[in-house]
Amino acid sequence: MKNTTPYFSIIIPTKNEEKLIENCIISVLNQKTTKPYEVILVDTQSKDNTINIVSKYPVKIITETQKGKSVAVKTGSQHAKGNILCFTEADCIVTPHWLNAIEESLSSSPNTVGVTGLYSFFPNTSPYNTLATIFLSAGSFFFYVLYKNHAFRGTNFAIKKSIYNKIGGFNQNMHEMHDVELGLRAGKLGKIHLNPRMKIKTSDRRVNNRLIKYFKELIPSIYHLLVLGKSVPKQLYQDIR
Repeated sequence: MKNTTPYFSIIIPTKNEEKLIENCIISVLNQKTTKPYEVILVDTQSKDNTINIVSKYPVKIITETQKGKSVAVKTGSQHAKGNILCFTEADCIVTPHWLNAIEESLSSSPNTVGVTGLYSFFPNTSPYNTLATIFLSAGSFFFYVLYKNHAFRGTNFAIKKSIYNKIGGFNQNMHEMHDVELGLRAGKLGKIHLNPRMKIKTSDRRVNNRLIKYFKELIPSIYHLLVLGKSVPKQLYQDIR
C-alpha cells in the first residue's frame, strides 16, 4: 500500500459509524494478498467520532457533502486508483483472504466483469444467520433464473474498473438498490460470479428486533427495480448512512 499504484481499491461509505468502523478498517488492512491496495473511506457528514478513529490508520478519507450511499460509493470510485473496485460497508468484517477470493474470480476468464459474495451476521445470532442462509440461497437462485447472472451485494462485491467506467458507474438517482442496478448493467457485458470463499460478517442491526420492518423496506425496493424496471423513488431503508 506504500508508494505503489494499487491493484485493488477498497471503498467504504460511512455516516456516524464510531461503534463499528474500527473493526472493519482493521479487517480490510489485514489482507493476505501480495497485490498492493488502497482503502478509501467516504464519509457523509458524520457527527460522531468516526473520522477521528479512522485517522489513526493508513486510509484515504474523503468527505462527501451530499447524502446517500449511492453518492458516497460513486465519489469513492472517482478517487480510486486501482484496477479492481471492491466494496464493503462500515458494519462489516472481511476475512484476511477476501481480496484473494476476489482476484481468483476476476481472473478466472476474460468474460468475468465482477464478483459478489455471501455474508453472515454478528453477533452470533443463530436464527438470523439461518434466515440469511435461506434468503440468500433462494434470492441467488431466482435472480440467476431471471438474469443468468448474479446480483451485486453492497456489503460484499467487486467490479473491474474498466467495466465500471464503461457502464457509467453508480446511478445516483437510485435511492436504494444501487448495487443491484449497477450489477444489472455490468452483467450485460459479461459474467458476475458468486464466490463462496468471498465471505464476510455484517452487523445484524438491520434485522435484529425489526425483521418485519426490514422486509417492508426491502420488498418495495425489489418491486420497483426488478418488476417495474424503475429507480426506487425514495429512501425506504432505515437511514443508517
